[in-house]
Amino acid sequence: MTVATRAFRGFTLPLTLALAFAIMSTAAGLTGLVTVKAKAARQKDADLFALITLESATQAALATLEKDGAPQIPRWEKTERLNNRQVELTFLTVAYKPDAGQDPASDLAAAVVQQDLRARVVRALASPDPKIARASFNRFGEFLNAAETSPSEEDCLRALLTFGRQIPDPEPLPPATALSPEILPLAPGDVVEVRAAIRSDRYSDILWQRVRYTGAPGQPWHIHDWRRLRLAPGAVLCQPPRP
Repeated sequence: MTVATRAFRGFTLPLTLALAFAIMSTAAGLTGLVTVKAKAARQKDADLFALITLESATQAALATLEKDGAPQIPRWEKTERLNNRQVELTFLTVAYKPDAGQDPASDLAAAVVQQDLRARVVRALASPDPKIARASFNRFGEFLNAAETSPSEEDCLRALLTFGRQIPDPEPLPPATALSPEILPLAPGDVVEVRAAIRSDRYSDILWQRVRYTGAPGQPWHIHDWRRLRLAPGAVLCQPPRP
């Protein structure tokens, strides 16, 4: 019995150690998995909170625009403080911008300062049919894909160009010598683009919206384009070429 008992004990010791190591490995793996899932959940919550902040700041700014009227200039900026975040808002009047859906390729290329990006814009607009002046696109996103833009380049082109302008040609720019722009009430059909940005040490969170004023009670704005971008820290919105 003693021999059998010693054999039994000698045989079970490696199994016991193996089982212990297996349990510890499983526990460590589960702990790591829980940590990864918790981190992912926190990031998801942070992303949602940032999006809510961007959307809310945009809606608040549009409500002010509806109430006070719009400056008659191509571009203006303001800052909103919301949810303990500073949101930088840029408004762009569509009527002054070249249209990637209908304007001549030369006009669109002239609006882009960066040479490499301008070359890709020209290639994207080139038509394989010599009888057709330029390529056509159904959406702004199709044009951006054809131009093979990076997120920062897309941000730039959204600032410089538009899509779906209601008038055939851009409005002439107001004189730069004006001390203060004229402010007029919004009219149904007016279209404006809004860029909302939150900056952090890790990235710039950007939300672009193109909206049309309807004047309808309860739903005064109709969204035509919505795009969220994440750029490198300190991303600066590119400027149009100087006249």
